[in-house]
Amino acid sequence: MQLDIEPDLSDVYGQLIATLRELLPCNGAAVLIPRGAGAAIPAQFGAHPLPTTIALGPAAAQLLDRLTHSSQPILIQRDAPFQPPLPAPAADRAWIGVPIMAGAQLFGFVSATGPLQASDARLAGAIAQQAAQTLRWATRWAMSQHQSQQLYDLDRQIRHQPDQAAALTLLAEASLTLTGATHSCIFASKQGRATMLARRGYSSDEAALVQQIPPSLEHGLTGQAFRQRILTYSDDIAGDPTALPALAQTRAQLIIPIYSSDKSLGIIDLQSPQPGAFRNADTNLLLALGNLAAATIEQQQARQAAHQNGHADPMSDHDLLLSSRLAVVTDLAAGVAHEINNPLTTILGYTHLLLRDQALPDPTRADISQIMVEGQRIATLVERFLRFAQPSSSGKRPLAVNEPLAEALGLLKSRLHEGGVQVTLDLPPEPAMVLGQAGQLEQAFVELLQNAIEAMSTSDTRRLSIQVSLQSGWARVAIGDTGRGIRPDLLTRVFEPGFTTKVDKGISRGLGLGLYAVHTIAQDHWGRVEVQSQVWQGSTFTVCLPAI
Repeated sequence: MQLDIEPDLSDVYGQLIATLRELLPCNGAAVLIPRGAGAAIPAQFGAHPLPTTIALGPAAAQLLDRLTHSSQPILIQRDAPFQPPLPAPAADRAWIGVPIMAGAQLFGFVSATGPLQASDARLAGAIAQQAAQTLRWATRWAMSQHQSQQLYDLDRQIRHQPDQAAALTLLAEASLTLTGATHSCIFASKQGRATMLARRGYSSDEAALVQQIPPSLEHGLTGQAFRQRILTYSDDIAGDPTALPALAQTRAQLIIPIYSSDKSLGIIDLQSPQPGAFRNADTNLLLALGNLAAATIEQQQARQAAHQNGHADPMSDHDLLLSSRLAVVTDLAAGVAHEINNPLTTILGYTHLLLRDQALPDPTRADISQIMVEGQRIATLVERFLRFAQPSSSGKRPLAVNEPLAEALGLLKSRLHEGGVQVTLDLPPEPAMVLGQAGQLEQAFVELLQNAIEAMSTSDTRRLSIQVSLQSGWARVAIGDTGRGIRPDLLTRVFEPGFTTKVDKGISRGLGLGLYAVHTIAQDHWGRVEVQSQVWQGSTFTVCLPAI
């Protein structure tokens, strides 16, 4: 058993020890992080401090395994002070060993001594479990940030490749590095048949075999991934009836779907001779690889279509990076909502029960009511974040894009008037028709209009120019302002969730969800958002949607 500890998690372990010291009658406690035949000690207190790393004997290792498998605290009591079975910075008549676990994820152990009772063991278990939840989300966030950087670096490399083949070959090579596979092959669907676009790890004979007998897009793991647009894998294809024949040495196989919106484009086929090689692969990272492949394929298709029509490439430079980052964030949002909403439901339920007590003093009732109000505010924020991260794809119909735009302008009419904003609206002779959900598009336009109004709050000239046009099969809605503009180094970050330029005297005045929502809504409508800006001269945000 060996665990890795991130350096920035030391504060969480330190807070865990401080809480145990405050709430339990212990005279010494330490956190143990197993490493090989020993353990690291990131936090402790007691009269006899332990070194930062210690050796563990066979008996201690067995006890750690017992704690892990039971996931429950162990209490040992004696009539006289004794040396605890696990290293601790003190000795006493009782010892508690506690696993720091969240679900099946283990972050270490607590070894504490003192005049402890069974109730103290239960409390220590609850405190350790709460710390484990914090540690789990801290490590997930760190992992998502690391993955985001990896994908950003990969995206930059891909975008500098001269053509689609070079970009996809680079992506196939990266998939080997990121997953540990020995063979990677990217296939696109052409007339229902898998066509090889790029490969890495294949010998010439293996490549020839795959070209002669490509994977099925109808049956087996490959067909399931392609048709259902889900990850599929097999720990050992030799005994898996859903797996189809692969390379001679292959035991484990992983299929990543390549799709855009509800259209399947192809698959990434990863293989390894090691059984179970992909069991612990990170789902977010795998789906992001599929997103990068989809964006690369679609970008090439758009270039070809633009070339045939005599137009420039309409794809935004930021689409690949944003799609990969949002894949991570969307899954993280669902997990955060689950972890927050469960305890929040309990808190709101108990506060509701407390308020039913007619004997409560008025000051106490007011305090509990405030807890209820703040709890409901948290629930609303979580719901809003999830709604922005995962907008509904249902209810789309043909509509003129100026309809939700007009509704958004109507909602903000009084605010535009009060702010002294001069509005110029330029519409095409024929309505620009798109397939969309009016409510979502209205929300996107409201967010962009509100941002424009706020950006001009300190400007002497306040002009809002709105232009709807049809260009190269795209309906474009450009909303320009004469506000303070955005610095060039921030332009690539404006659509990131949580990022905001609304800062007053060092205090953020925004959640950083508005432009994130706009980008997500545009993406859900098979479109994108472009931005141009100059500091103190204004910004123009353009929503581009496929015209019908």
